[in-house]
Amino acid sequence: MKRKIRIVMFAAAVMLALAAAGCQKKSEQNQKPFVSEKDLKAFIGETTKKDEVSDFPKLDYASDDRVMFHNSQGFYVFDLKEKKVTAALDLAKMKLFSEDGETEAKIIVSSDGNMVRLLRTKGEDTVKDYFYDVKEQTLSDKKQAFDDVYEGDIQNTDKKKFAGRPKEEVIRELMENGQNDSNALIQNDSTVDFLGYPSGVYMKEDQMFKNLSLVQYDVKAKKKTVTSLFDGFVKTDRETDASKLVFKGSRFMKFSENGVLYFDVDAMQKTDGTKGTFGELVIGNVFQSKSGKLTVTFEDISKGDLSLKPVLSLNNIDEKGEPQMIELTKGKNTYTFSGLKKELFYYIDYYATKDAPDEKRMEKTDQQNKKLRVSISS
Repeated sequence: MKRKIRIVMFAAAVMLALAAAGCQKKSEQNQKPFVSEKDLKAFIGETTKKDEVSDFPKLDYASDDRVMFHNSQGFYVFDLKEKKVTAALDLAKMKLFSEDGETEAKIIVSSDGNMVRLLRTKGEDTVKDYFYDVKEQTLSDKKQAFDDVYEGDIQNTDKKKFAGRPKEEVIRELMENGQNDSNALIQNDSTVDFLGYPSGVYMKEDQMFKNLSLVQYDVKAKKKTVTSLFDGFVKTDRETDASKLVFKGSRFMKFSENGVLYFDVDAMQKTDGTKGTFGELVIGNVFQSKSGKLTVTFEDISKGDLSLKPVLSLNNIDEKGEPQMIELTKGKNTYTFSGLKKELFYYIDYYATKDAPDEKRMEKTDQQNKKLRVSISS
């Protein structure tokens, strides 16, 4: 009798598991694009609450009509004429991305931008496969007709020139104008798009994604236009005056015009992060390297007083590992810290390794070194 009960219970458990799997699959199939203002505001509000620096969003498509982009949480359609997000997909509920390390997520857009294929693969096997019709605003797991694939990444184009200029020259120019972790897609014959953040604006370090912007760079005019992607759906950051910030334990970040991300010392004035200056080099600023290197260049270090054997020290903000130390010497204007990890943030410190004979000498040395002109590049 007991054996029969076990068999019945096992059969019931199997049926429940199959039913649950069926419900889960049905739930995934029933996912619909968010298109109404109400649904978009709720979804965008939820997906922009927390930000992961390592999960930088990617552009999937760019034209004169629309751009499409995604991160692991959502896929978004931004209408360039209406200047707002008009549709979004919940990629988390679709289970498109996984952290198992065994599967890979792919998003492929048709050349006309009307059809998007979203799939997850494991080796040669397809685990998830969705088709999103941008015009009809439908999402289905049934195979759809797919025309030519959009291949607009300027890095991968076979053409050696763009807008009549050498492609490599244009790529360098994009980096100088703020392209950092984003890929760059060709919008039309003279415009290249990439994703970034507003420069000079204070953002909390864990709330940056809501400030995501589209940067459209006109190669011929050498001008860029920056458009906030989530404006109207969430409250984006606009403050540029550090004295108006409310800290409450938060650290604020800023982007410079060339895309270098850093903690601003002015915004850290109520914390213990600021430590003064060495010439124009602001001690306490935190940088994220774009190339694995951080270079400090003095216009003319011979104008400084190096008698107290000053050193530059580069530390990551988590205080892990030993800091990199470089001694400043006469006749050498450029100092490079290498071997940096792109996902980490570093701050520069400066201090003398030799004691001054008296307070007067220390003050005299500081006054002379304040005149040094310094620049930092990453």
